[in-house]
Amino acid sequence: QISVGGHVEATTIPFDMSLQRMMTHLPGLLHPNPQKVLNIGFGAGVTAGSYTFHPKVKSITLVELEPKVPPISTKYFGPFNNHVKDDPRTRLLFDDGRHFIKTTKETFDIIASDPIDVWVKGTAGIYSTDYFRKVKERLNPGGYFTLYVPLYESSEETVRTSFATFFEAFPNAIVW
Repeated sequence: QISVGGHVEATTIPFDMSLQRMMTHLPGLLHPNPQKVLNIGFGAGVTAGSYTFHPKVKSITLVELEPKVPPISTKYFGPFNNHVKDDPRTRLLFDDGRHFIKTTKETFDIIASDPIDVWVKGTAGIYSTDYFRKVKERLNPGGYFTLYVPLYESSEETVRTSFATFFEAFPNAIVW
């Protein structure tokens, strides 16, 4: 497992692995030609590493706030994340995901936002209407955005608010 600030972010437990991989595989299979992808948050790298299985993906941009996370995660999770950090298609940027989305002019076919849980101090901005609207601006026509919303250790009100905020920016979204 990997912990950030004392909070477990990812494990190799099969349930966790399937959740992390689903964030990439669903849009990767649904999009007809996913060439350029963005992953907000490195964590164990499993979500981002799942892009490596999609042969049409030519560019993987990873945005991570903490520079220590990718090398340590690669050391312990490399076999599980397909060594995505070292994949020649990967570009690793150290930045706040919200800042990157607000300041980049790049657009992507798929954006996966896999941040620290919504109830962790400092993460609320990544679950905001403003953030979601900016993400939408960074999507190419027909693009997909996936967002991890934790149900564990979250109140019903927090989950409902997260969904309502998300649906405000993406009214045609679906929940898996």
